[in-house]
Amino acid sequence: MYDLIKNSIVFAHRDESISDVVRLMNQKHVSSVLIHDDGNKIVGILTERDIIRKFVLLDLDLKWGKKVATIMSFPVCLVRMAHLEQDVIRLHFEKNMRHFPVVSGDGTRMEDVVGMITVTDLCREYLRNRHSQLGIAVEIED
Repeated sequence: MYDLIKNSIVFAHRDESISDVVRLMNQKHVSSVLIHDDGNKIVGILTERDIIRKFVLLDLDLKWGKKVATIMSFPVCLVRMAHLEQDVIRLHFEKNMRHFPVVSGDGTRMEDVVGMITVTDLCREYLRNRHSQLGIAVEIED
């Protein structure tokens, strides 16, 4: 599972506008952004699901200018590198999480984040393994 950790993490400050963060997500081709405060502590996460489920419920006036903290999910659950597999499995089934920020130790600051694993990564790895086992003829791209 360790080889699935992507180290291209995107961060945004809690006071940035929703439009700026959504634009950043599009530019970086990511489905989530970790949100931090002035002390660089991770205080939330914004996912595509948050945008779909929460953003559409905001009043139309000045919707795009609202702070990203308005729709982020918090508190954010971090998975520890030392307990990676156990944390991912537990958090997925207990909290229906789909994005797993990975930290070294028990840290909660930006510099403690070493990567991200998503359910998409896990599904892709499972299907890649099944593809090999079954000998199914398909092109696999990353």
